[in-house]
Amino acid sequence: MLRHSSRRQRLDSTVLAQRLAGAVAYDRIAGYFRSSLFEVAGEALAQVQGPVRIICNSDLDPQDLITAAAAQAALRRSWSVTRGKALAILLALIAFVVVSLVALGLPVALLFAATDAAEGGSGAGTVLAIIGGLLIIPVLIAYTLFASAFTASLHSEVTGGGSDRLEEVFA
Repeated sequence: MLRHSSRRQRLDSTVLAQRLAGAVAYDRIAGYFRSSLFEVAGEALAQVQGPVRIICNSDLDPQDLITAAAAQAALRRSWSVTRGKALAILLALIAFVVVSLVALGLPVALLFAATDAAEGGSGAGTVLAIIGGLLIIPVLIAYTLFASAFTASLHSEVTGGGSDRLEEVFA
């Protein structure tokens, strides 16, 4: 086991990131622990395959304890919001993508067809180009309304009834 000491060298993010890359565990003994460790090496710690154990002085900063408790509670509340709804949310998103592709693809397909027909010299190409051009604006407006309604309904479904519930979950 290789030991590093802040008394011998500065343990900055580079040293921690290098040592934690591919780590299967992380054990640390610290005289004084501060949550700033997570700012410096939080991403590398999250990639550790096994346990992360930190032994430190019991004289923790009260703000660190409050922050840790609040983060854990918020994580639990956020997971409870989507409990049992993951499949419905996935299917709704797939349907949204399909409808979006059809709604936005139609005017674009008309414009490409118009360009192709216009190259052939037919008057039908000009008519298709005009129809495609005129369709783009109302289709984009309708799509914007559809996307807004979809987002609002998904939000309502996930939160169980609106913004008050969402604020309660993530407070």
